[in-house]
Amino acid sequence: METGSVLLLYVSSTNSWSLICNDNWDSSKAKAVCAQIGYYSEPVYNSVPVSNLGAITNPLYSNIQVLGDGSIQVNPLPWGSCPSGQVVSLSCAACGTVHKQQRIIGGSDVSIQDYPWQVSIQYMGQHICGGSILNSRWILTAAHCFDKGQTQVDRWHVQYGVTTLTYLFAAKVDKIFRNANYYTNQKEDDIALMKLASDIRISANVQPVCLPGYDNDLPPNSPLLVTGWGYTVEGGTLASQLQKVSIVLISESVCNQAYPGQIKSTMVCAGNIQGGYDTCQGDSGGPLVSMGQNSAWDQIGVVNWGIGCGRPNKVGVYANVVKYLDWIYGVMKVS
Repeated sequence: METGSVLLLYVSSTNSWSLICNDNWDSSKAKAVCAQIGYYSEPVYNSVPVSNLGAITNPLYSNIQVLGDGSIQVNPLPWGSCPSGQVVSLSCAACGTVHKQQRIIGGSDVSIQDYPWQVSIQYMGQHICGGSILNSRWILTAAHCFDKGQTQVDRWHVQYGVTTLTYLFAAKVDKIFRNANYYTNQKEDDIALMKLASDIRISANVQPVCLPGYDNDLPPNSPLLVTGWGYTVEGGTLASQLQKVSIVLISESVCNQAYPGQIKSTMVCAGNIQGGYDTCQGDSGGPLVSMGQNSAWDQIGVVNWGIGCGRPNKVGVYANVVKYLDWIYGVMKVS
């Protein structure tokens, strides 16, 4: 859940989702749960009073048993009880934090320490797209970054931890996964994952971004940020320094006025209706982030498409990350 990172697990016997009672919870259970969605670093966990969650109709409480093969079993507690009144809050990675206080169109120079999850995805020594660090082995980006059939992974590299765009010492790529429903030059399901050949070292300049809670639902005009090294003017050239721009979430109805009938539930729109603030060529695949309820940066969008760069009434369109959480976690777990 977005609120408090509260953990919910599916109980097949009751066909429902269950809160996990904090009684007898420990690090081995936290690691086993995180492994189910492809995270193998040290998880961060805590407890949250059930009273903090507001009114929940007929809540189901369970505990976790780790089986011999490392899988987990969810055991519903009798009579819907949780003796401690505390449920598990879990983050599978320390994410979304920066170590500094706080040219994309209309943007400004920033340091990588402000947005340490930002990466440059490069093909044969050229910047092609942006991307974001999900954990020490996985990068989230857009599927259309690979539209030209460049499937040889040894020609792709990921540059991370740098403010100034460079092509030296970039990380090697092991596999590329485009969403199976994506087809070249289409606008839907434009999301991809890259698995690196080796773990990257987390530091002040290299941090994962948080994925949002499954129930993340921001209202229109919520403040957002997008970063990248893309063109600073339409038809221009790549920025040498990492750029960021502050924009807002645009409602689906308003966005459909700009792009009639093209905006689906798997997309989100963001920008400035008056123009002047936007993403552009070279920003594709990069992260659209918001400050989450847990005071950490959540990635709610992946830069996808739009008409022009910073034009009035033509805002940017992004893959809606919440709609792809099952796909992201599924790929990371089995690959």
